[in-house]
Amino acid sequence: MIEERIREIVEEIDQISDKFLIYEYLISRGEDLPEIPQEQRTEQQLVHGCQSPLWFDWEYVEFQADSKQQNIGKLVFRAYSESKIVRGIAEIIIYIFQNQTPHKIRSSSSEFLYRLGLNGIISSRRIGGLTSLVEQIKEIAYKLDIRR
Repeated sequence: MIEERIREIVEEIDQISDKFLIYEYLISRGEDLPEIPQEQRTEQQLVHGCQSPLWFDWEYVEFQADSKQQNIGKLVFRAYSESKIVRGIAEIIIYIFQNQTPHKIRSSSSEFLYRLGLNGIISSRRIGGLTSLVEQIKEIAYKLDIRR
């Protein structure tokens, strides 16, 4: 599922030939970002390394997966940034990992960041923030996966 989502995003970005249209694409993606209400944004939720402030939050949700009474947990993410570009980038990352098990997230490669083709289009500081967000998601998944 993660790989299919990555392929989908890569294909969408590959079809856009103009740099300014990619910005429009990112802005439109940001409109779908599950948002953190202002009163719930804290200093601890800030993603370090972002050019513009980005708040990030997550929840581990368990549900009954089958009749054998075994529960499966998935991670649910949300974020907020006042920057429309940052919000769009965050939405792409969250879309890729949303509702996945910690094990699947942990097992996925971070190499997809290069496959997105955003290098040279967005600033290196924004790429750094993107990398920080992915690292944070993978760290959360790792900690939850080793407990199980």
